[in-house]
Amino acid sequence: MRADRGWVALRSSPRRRLLELLAMQSGRTVPLDAIVGELWGDGPPEWPREAVQTQIRRLRKTFTDLPVRSDDHGYLLDLPPGAVDALHMVMLVESASGLEDEELVSTLDQALALWSGEPFGGMAFGARHAAAAAHWAEVRSRALRLWASAQLRLGRPKPVISRLRAERVGDFADESLYRLLIDALDQVGREMEAVTEPPSPEVVEPVWTLPEHVDDPTGDRTGDQPGGSSR
Repeated sequence: MRADRGWVALRSSPRRRLLELLAMQSGRTVPLDAIVGELWGDGPPEWPREAVQTQIRRLRKTFTDLPVRSDDHGYLLDLPPGAVDALHMVMLVESASGLEDEELVSTLDQALALWSGEPFGGMAFGARHAAAAAHWAEVRSRALRLWASAQLRLGRPKPVISRLRAERVGDFADESLYRLLIDALDQVGREMEAVTEPPSPEVVEPVWTLPEHVDDPTGDRTGDQPGGSSR
């Protein structure tokens, strides 16, 4: 994530999970008990409110312009539209409904380009993280299906073959994507290759990782000690 001094990598910690939780609920208040449960699970700190306040203060210290505020129920991160790649992807996929094929392909290309790896670096720590990761993965699969179908209707099988092979569609259980790959190969007279040829080793892994160009200079602790109010 970008701070005033450049890219900052938040290693696995309550602070990172808190930022992820607030970001994926951008514009909505996340209740305090939900934050505590997501950050510490079945082992909450002795003073949970103070522990959350400590993490909020640390986020504000690292990201001085972070638009996070508290209310009587919890905390809210008010980010502009498009600030969170996953949410932007979902918005683009939803906006593609009803578009003509050319515009549909263009919109979904933008959406798919926002996916750059496993959500949360493949580490879904709590129920809300896991649910969000699963939802985003399904939205992306739907975007791939819509994109591939539109490309085939436009008579463009080669981009479909290239992308779906890179996704190693034949290795997974999404039968509809595999069927689209076979249809694309059939359009260029190579249907049997979907069965006889192994997938490309160049895998585009599904992603929302925090950039790791610069280590976080502030360090981090568990944050389970009282730290006073952050309001």
